[in-house]
Amino acid sequence: MDRQDPREAAAPAARSNLRKSSGPWPVLLVVLLLGGGAGAYWWMSRSSGEAPATAPQAPPQAAAPEEAAAAAVETAPPNDAPPLPPVSEADALIRQALAGISPLGELAEWLKTEDLARRFVAAVNAVAEGDSPRSSLAFLAPEGSFAVARRDGRTFVDPSSYARYDLAARVFASVDVGAFKAAYGRLSPLFEAAYREIGRPGTTWKQTLGRAFGRMLETPVPSGEVELVRPKLVYEFANPQLEKLTPAQKHLLRMGPENTRRVQSKLRALSAGLEIEPGLAGRP
Repeated sequence: MDRQDPREAAAPAARSNLRKSSGPWPVLLVVLLLGGGAGAYWWMSRSSGEAPATAPQAPPQAAAPEEAAAAAVETAPPNDAPPLPPVSEADALIRQALAGISPLGELAEWLKTEDLARRFVAAVNAVAEGDSPRSSLAFLAPEGSFAVARRDGRTFVDPSSYARYDLAARVFASVDVGAFKAAYGRLSPLFEAAYREIGRPGTTWKQTLGRAFGRMLETPVPSGEVELVRPKLVYEFANPQLEKLTPAQKHLLRMGPENTRRVQSKLRALSAGLEIEPGLAGRP
């Protein structure tokens, strides 16, 4: 297949940002997304020569006192469990708890970033709302450049663009559900606490997690090549049903059909293991 001219695929400034970072790519986020290909849409837009607009960030809304009190009781660790550190000091505990959930060593590297609980919760919350989680993962970039193939006047995603996410999908698929469930049971109070800092009043962390699962699992997987159009500077899906998906769903879709299926399969197993119902009540 004819590849897009590299000069057209990415401007020099964009290409310099398309190098692999050491960030926690699917760190749970994808793990509950999560974020499935969090960043894919962002980097594809940058490679087209136009930086995407950043949506204004709504100020965090504190939960009502009675809601916070109820959540604190609900998420308190068992009496025989060691006390949990504050959210801002929990990175070491999170790394330790997640150390055994995958046999692949890349996960430990991805967990070296800081403020893990807040990053995870913010990313899951963004996905649940249908928004891009990129503000929590600004350090993230897939390896290589976005590429397209052209035939007979039509433009398609080049398979090499999907291959950039093979490692992330492989690591995510390697997560042991039982080990993750045990780790999550230990860490969930930290996620609850982080969610109370930003969560929408009247919603719970469990509802938000369910909505994030639902968003990802409802993402359609194309059966053939994915055609693109470029009405302006940024590529868009030619299929209007795909183009109207939420930014979070487009992130997952741009990992490619095979990787999307792998991520969705693991998400189903994780949601069952955690007893989280995708699309839980409370979804807008």
